[in-house]
Amino acid sequence: MARLGVKKALCVFYTASFMLGVVEGAYYTVSRDIVYKHMGLNYIFMSILIASETMPGFFSVVGGMVSDIIGRRGMLLLGISSSMPLALIGFTSVEFIPLLILVHGVTTSMVQPTR
Repeated sequence: MARLGVKKALCVFYTASFMLGVVEGAYYTVSRDIVYKHMGLNYIFMSILIASETMPGFFSVVGGMVSDIIGRRGMLLLGISSSMPLALIGFTSVEFIPLLILVHGVTTSMVQPTR
C-alpha cells in the first residue's frame, strides 16, 4: 500500500513540474514581445529583464542550506509555489515583470538542489 502512495506522489510531482515548464515556456515566448510592444526597444529594460532571469542561479547554494534546515518536503512545497509570480504577470503592469521574474527565479533556483 505504501508503494501506491509513492507512485501517486511522483505523479503529482511530475505533473506539477510539467505545468511549471509550460508556464515558463509561455513566459519566455511572450515576454519579449510584450516588452517590445509596451516599452519600445528599451535595451536597459530588456537587460534588467534578462538579468532577473539569470541572476537567481546564485541562490541554489542558499537553497541547499535552507533544505538542510526545513527538509526536502518543505523545499518542494516552495518549488510548487514558485510559479505564482508567473501567474501574476498578466495582472500587473510591464514595469513589475522583472521583479516577478526575479522572485520566480530565486524560488526556483533555491529548489534545484532538492530535486
